[in-house]
Amino acid sequence: MAYNSCRSLIYACPVLATPIRAFVHDVSPSLASLMRHFINFVFVRLCISDAASASAAPPRQLGTPDTTAQVHPGLFTKAVLAASGAEVVIGEVERVVVGEGCVVGVAVKGRGVVDADAVVLALGPWSGRFEMVIEVFDVSGLKAHSIVLRPRNPDKITPHCLFLSYQPEPGAKMLDPEVYPRPTGEVYICGMSKDEDVPDDPAAIDGEPDSIAMLHKIAGRVSSQLKTEEGAEVVAEQACYLPCTNDGLPVIGEMPGVKGCYVATGHSCWGILNAPATGAALAELILDGQAKIVDLVPFSPARFLKKKSRRGV
Repeated sequence: MAYNSCRSLIYACPVLATPIRAFVHDVSPSLASLMRHFINFVFVRLCISDAASASAAPPRQLGTPDTTAQVHPGLFTKAVLAASGAEVVIGEVERVVVGEGCVVGVAVKGRGVVDADAVVLALGPWSGRFEMVIEVFDVSGLKAHSIVLRPRNPDKITPHCLFLSYQPEPGAKMLDPEVYPRPTGEVYICGMSKDEDVPDDPAAIDGEPDSIAMLHKIAGRVSSQLKTEEGAEVVAEQACYLPCTNDGLPVIGEMPGVKGCYVATGHSCWGILNAPATGAALAELILDGQAKIVDLVPFSPARFLKKKSRRGV
């Protein structure tokens, strides 16, 4: 059931593919040129090991340039934002202002209350900082690490996204890092996750040295072009927190008991891919009272109230 529900959300994303491409083209021709190269990527499953006696399984191709593509989170977000014409206010939200069971605005530190008749809480694992959320469901953070490298010869990196099974040493736990060559000439390598409390300040997030070092080791095993000691440039060494829920499903819908307050969180690592469908479905729910692009019932925050009721909480 969980898989089918998530699949329905993911499959809804292509509905928005055509306008997204148009937005990118209209906003920035140079950016559109980069984005067109995304369709040339192929996804491959590959097993590698540092164990001398290990026998790695042969690579398995997961798709073709006609059936796969990747999204660059930064480029995608900036392109869609520029095309929307929306005003972005960077600030610290202190609370959601509620009156008689309805949202009336958002209190922003140093700016007072911003009036609103609809508010969407899309703060990833920080969504759980709001009392109205804590009372209904839990959202935790999974700390995931990544590095971005610029190969010494980017042209020598083939457009293959790799899903790896990697064993650092005999008897060690298998790791599942991923490698994504980007059309900008950089290579993104991610993996090495752990459960950890989410810090109050997102700017205070630092990667664990051991995890970053392991990603560099994996990068070097994939290609000598990604070895820093042989000329690869370190663009970023970083970590983030993936929002996770107790049942593994995203939480999308109106908060019980607070009319006009909506939530969109818990997408784990699928947030950037599910964002277009999530946004479109919420827009329909807010404006029309019902989402048509995606059935939001399996993702409603109200599902947690039903579970608590069955447990007698």
